[in-house]
Amino acid sequence: MNDRYYLEITYEEAQKAASKGQIPVGAVVVDEMGQILAKDHNRVNERNNRTAHAEMLTIFSALEQYDGRMAPTWSVYTTLEPCPMCLGTIIMTNIGRVVWAAPDDYIQTHQLMKAIPYLRKQKLKFGPSPYPDLKRKSGDLHRAYWVGRGQPEKTRPIIESSNQSDD
Repeated sequence: MNDRYYLEITYEEAQKAASKGQIPVGAVVVDEMGQILAKDHNRVNERNNRTAHAEMLTIFSALEQYDGRMAPTWSVYTTLEPCPMCLGTIIMTNIGRVVWAAPDDYIQTHQLMKAIPYLRKQKLKFGPSPYPDLKRKSGDLHRAYWVGRGQPEKTRPIIESSNQSDD
């Protein structure tokens, strides 16, 4: 199996989330042999729990079922670049690799990996998928969710104004 296979599964999970009115993100945790350890999608509204992100649910499920000492050999696949909370969980559980289909242009967590010395020292392999069609498909699903809710700004980078004061 290759990255594309697992990213397609994350997209299927994201579609499930979208059909339930959730932010459309899906995730899969895979071991070094290619076995899927867990898969899920966002369930924030369904569980009334702001931490019920797809990545969190799959990581916790995998850790409950399998030896967490093997986590450095695991990969997390997700339709959207992980948020800071999910990135923190990935790092603290020592998962070895993360691949996402579409960047999160609003949060841009990959910038944290470059900006914070502690994160730069981690052995996490962290990056986008090399598949433009999956990037487009996952990005379109994410954009449609936010545009449909009247919040298209959540699909664009946050631009800091130089006129803001600290008062």
